[in-house]
Amino acid sequence: MKCNLRLKMAEVVRLLRRRNLDKERDLSIRIGNILDFNNLILENDKIQVRSTLFRQRVTNEIFVTRGFNGSICGPNNSCPLGQSNYRNLPGKLIVKGFELEAYYDSKYWFSSATYSIQKGERDTAPQAPWMHNKTYVATIAPRTATLTAGFKIPEWNIRAGWNAQFVRKQDRTGHEDRNHDGLPDLGAYSLGPSSGYSLHNLFASWQPTFLPKAEVKLSVDNLFNKDYRLYLGENTYGMARNFKASFSYRF
Repeated sequence: MKCNLRLKMAEVVRLLRRRNLDKERDLSIRIGNILDFNNLILENDKIQVRSTLFRQRVTNEIFVTRGFNGSICGPNNSCPLGQSNYRNLPGKLIVKGFELEAYYDSKYWFSSATYSIQKGERDTAPQAPWMHNKTYVATIAPRTATLTAGFKIPEWNIRAGWNAQFVRKQDRTGHEDRNHDGLPDLGAYSLGPSSGYSLHNLFASWQPTFLPKAEVKLSVDNLFNKDYRLYLGENTYGMARNFKASFSYRF
């Protein structure tokens, strides 16, 4: 068994050249590890497990200036002369998450599984920062898990298998009314809630022994022709059942 630990910290400063703007600061921390196992189930097999925790903290977030309820700078407040099209939001923005990956490989079998979750929240509403109402970050991917399983025929250089993707519904979109004022928390910056879905795919590849630099690939995406929408794709429809075939040759 082999274990690797990783820690990454980064601070990013962003400044738009506009008057009355402070520097946006982004402090990101990632910590994770990699575990490697050999000869665990079958002879000469390999298992790798990866895990990652991350946290992003943004202060002085630069956001486009827009009004709310007929006010741009707050009720009974006058905006400064030459009001910029951007402004700094008070408080902080926090995005945090966790990723887990596992991979198995042997002479005849292979598989993998992944899981990811992330959440994001601001201390204020971008369109009305004077209200100091907490809001969700709308551009956060839904919770997602994947599974892959397949087999190999080494003598013929054949590899084939099944893959599935499970995506949870996304209901933290800024469209909710956590403040009970009858309006979406993020107003025009909110995204529509999305439904969860699962997709199943098949794939196969073959490298002919008599033509070692060539490869033939076949796949079927969305095997059951699932009707689904992409949350971060502005709720557009995803690809229907799709058959693909390709031939490649390396020179």
